Amino acid sequence: MTVNELLDQHSNSWNVNLVRQLFSDEDIELILNTKILPSRTDFRVWGCSKSGSYDSKSGYKLIETLNTVRTGNQVVLPPIEKQLWSNLWKAKTSPKLRHFLWRVLSGALAVKSQLQSRGIQLDPICPVCHQEPETICHMLFQCPSSREVWETSQFPLPPAGWSPNSVFLNLHYLISCSQKQSIGTSVRLSFPWVLWQIWKARNKFCFEQIIPVAGDIVFKAREETSIWLNLHGYLQKCSNVLPIAPSSERKWSSPPLSILKCNIGVSWSSASMYCGAGWIIRNSVGKVLLHSRRSFSGVRSPIQAGLLAITWATTSVKEHKLRNVQFEFSSSEAADALNNPLDFPLVYAECYKALGSVYSLPKSSIALVHGTCNKAASAIADSVISGQRFHSYVSSGGPRWLAMMLDEEATSS
Repeated sequence: MTVNELLDQHSNSWNVNLVRQLFSDEDIELILNTKILPSRTDFRVWGCSKSGSYDSKSGYKLIETLNTVRTGNQVVLPPIEKQLWSNLWKAKTSPKLRHFLWRVLSGALAVKSQLQSRGIQLDPICPVCHQEPETICHMLFQCPSSREVWETSQFPLPPAGWSPNSVFLNLHYLISCSQKQSIGTSVRLSFPWVLWQIWKARNKFCFEQIIPVAGDIVFKAREETSIWLNLHGYLQKCSNVLPIAPSSERKWSSPPLSILKCNIGVSWSSASMYCGAGWIIRNSVGKVLLHSRRSFSGVRSPIQAGLLAITWATTSVKEHKLRNVQFEFSSSEAADALNNPLDFPLVYAECYKALGSVYSLPKSSIALVHGTCNKAASAIADSVISGQRFHSYVSSGGPRWLAMMLDEEATSS
């Protein structure tokens, strides 16, 4: 029915007899006292939300209210649980994923333990790890494949580990981290997509026998996170960062007195998705003080490889309590990303982390240099891929096999 059908067409007033036949006593007076605007066209309004439009949150709230009225039992949630439900519905993610979070907390995912509790006869053991019963908590947080995803995601892990049996505690931790401004935006707001991709990977394994790969799951979660956050304006430009301009130099030069120079090299294999990184620190007379080498796995682009190398090198220098350091690197792809992080949403988190690491070192700077100025560090990084030297190390002085190159650069400088 529409409002128009409740009116007396001759007088444009309420059809009192019809209203009294159709509505309950408590609503009759409210209707009859409502002012009629004949010029207005009837339209549908959902009365259980402020906007007048239906949404799943208000729908579930109505069902909950009706059930309470029917049973006469009103359950009062503790304040902390009320707050968690509220925060889930306000999570900065798509409506689909907010509904997914509601299903997670409500126990409405069709994992084996939930199906068994509804009378379905099946083996409750997790189909992925075959170690424990597949509960929602196990599938999203405790299964070895899920733990590997969280470790790869860069999301800060709970100091005491994930709760083995409380979805509430784990979601409460995720929500708390998502509100900490000290964590990069694209990392702290990524948890709904990480959970969603873990769930999708589990279903692909069950129905298509596709084995979950942590790197793939994290990449897809990060991709969807960055695209959505960038689209909705949540990724902000990094402020107070000087643009990284290319240098015109064509050979390595020693730094000024009391300044150290750290060259950063990187190599990447598209076939193995391994990245090799190396750094080497020299003083104003070209003497090598320290050098290091390491590898990264699951690296999907040369941009990501360059950013990982920069973050690792600058963090290592900081751990050695060095100051007044000039950093130099020769990855033009990484430089483009650092200068325009919002144009590279898939590596925004790495940009944020790299820039934060560089500028956390007192009186330090970073510059893009030609490859001929960065030969020693690049050679160290190349040795990781070409020689499959995947073990990390830090050593004083320079590598013996680069002694001639390092002497020549020090002498010419």
